[in-house]
Amino acid sequence: MGNIYKNATAVIVMPGGVSAAQDFGIETEWATRAWTVQEAALCPNTYVLGMDYVWLLKRKIDEYLFTERSAWAGYRDFTYIEDSLALADIRGILNHLQGAVHVEVTNRNTGEVVRKGRWVLKCLGDGAVV
Repeated sequence: MGNIYKNATAVIVMPGGVSAAQDFGIETEWATRAWTVQEAALCPNTYVLGMDYVWLLKRKIDEYLFTERSAWAGYRDFTYIEDSLALADIRGILNHLQGAVHVEVTNRNTGEVVRKGRWVLKCLGDGAVV
């Protein structure tokens, strides 16, 4: 398996399993699987596939104002796929597992805050385990 990951053009990690992409905020057992280190480290182009509804709103720049406060640029490593489905660069995420992003999404037309909260990445498990 190590050679497969090492020679792959890209690896897409699905922490929730192959049955479904899950919300990035839902904790999984991904970090406890035997091949996790190979999956995450051997291919230089490794991404996590998941759902993120704040990301969906962020893309609608004309309709929503997205305010982010954090020690790291939490969404810099994300790439939009479709609707709320996104790919995230695993190296960027692993460097910031202990960080949190404070997010506020405001409707530009009404001024209404439609999303607000503290966003913590949990899909890769405990940073110490990784």
